[in-house]
Amino acid sequence: MLKDIIIQLLPQVLTIVLTAIVGFIATIFRNWCNANKALIETEKQQLIQLIGVDNYNKEVNLAKTAIQSVEEQARNFNWDSTIKHAKATEAISNATGLTDEEIYNIIKATVNEWNITKPNVQ
Repeated sequence: MLKDIIIQLLPQVLTIVLTAIVGFIATIFRNWCNANKALIETEKQQLIQLIGVDNYNKEVNLAKTAIQSVEEQARNFNWDSTIKHAKATEAISNATGLTDEEIYNIIKATVNEWNITKPNVQ
């Protein structure tokens, strides 16, 4: 009798528990994405103040072009993230007058922005 009740209730209880866990993980992920958006905006504002609005827009466009070029090359040559970062840093430093830290922040912000706006493929 008790065994039959347990067998009937166990799948329902497990479903409720798993749904709660998935909901909790989804909430944490959503909060992390929102925090990442704030981080991207903060980094943009810091860079704008450092190098000025006009130079910022010009430098970011050059950096995004270089990063996109490196990403395309990475797909062809199966580069890992370390090689991609090194190649992007080299390309950006050759094309701009940015410091290493500024280049790092632009790469990080650009990649984070692409990852956030990239559609989920399932």
